[in-house]
Amino acid sequence: MRSWGFILTACLLIFGCGDVKDSSSTDRSSNSTADKNPVVMVTSQPLFEVADLLAGDHIEVHKITPDNIASRNWKPQKDDVKRLQNADMILISGAGYEPWKDRISLPGSRLKDTAAGYYSEFIRIPDAITHQHGPEGKHAHPGTVWATWLDPELAESQCIRVADLFVELDPAASNKITAALTMIKMQLAKTQELAAEISEKTSAQKITMVGDSPNYHYLTSKLGLEFQYVHWDESQELTSRAKDELTALADKLPKNQPRFFLLNSLQPESTATFATGVGFTVIRIDLCEYPLQDSSNSVFARIHGNFMRLKNALETP
Repeated sequence: MRSWGFILTACLLIFGCGDVKDSSSTDRSSNSTADKNPVVMVTSQPLFEVADLLAGDHIEVHKITPDNIASRNWKPQKDDVKRLQNADMILISGAGYEPWKDRISLPGSRLKDTAAGYYSEFIRIPDAITHQHGPEGKHAHPGTVWATWLDPELAESQCIRVADLFVELDPAASNKITAALTMIKMQLAKTQELAAEISEKTSAQKITMVGDSPNYHYLTSKLGLEFQYVHWDESQELTSRAKDELTALADKLPKNQPRFFLLNSLQPESTATFATGVGFTVIRIDLCEYPLQDSSNSVFARIHGNFMRLKNALETP
């Protein structure tokens, strides 16, 4: 049976959706189709991939943030603000993922929150604590968990929102946008089925699920699993304080039930080794914030991969 990624790619080519554009493409002023196609700026890697697939050859999509900086840590410069202000539409992921947007002037009529359809589904963080995350400096965890796309149902809602906005922007491309959306839904439906399968198998089990941050809440909530978390710096060697934090938590957890640790895929192997050493089975989770070198692995495949790793770990004695 052909893979879903192959089917999606083939169908998008048939319907004229074209290849995924480089997020670092030149801006509107230097593009030969600038006078014909509306220009859309997006603010995250998952949103860029979704918007690019839906846009086809009819809408120019560009990611405003660099590939190595997540939007939640980004600080726009004057040229960035100008590019945003000149765009025909600006798409944000929402749920607090773009804190910088409140510090600059953006055209309200063209700024679209793609999470607008599921505000009621947001998961709140009860403890907003200030931390240092790498070279970007200190910041506080916002009151909302931002990685909504880890839940395939919310990811689909976001895709539908983007498709609707694109149809408004370019009604002539409605059929092709709808066709691309149908193929995306087919991919996400497979992940929804997998999530339901995992949830059914674990519903009667007592499982301890811990993470290195609150970012996995949508994932664990989708599976109906209780979730606790510590606050660790991203992709850095653990401090003594971080080690003591997890050790103390491990000592408090029930000894007679499985315990799993959800770890950011960017964390070094030494961090996974430590979590294993204090009694956890480590499951790597891809937050999909940064592009992969292997561009054939789409954001939909990455979301699905998280559930597959969970399934395999939960089924292992």
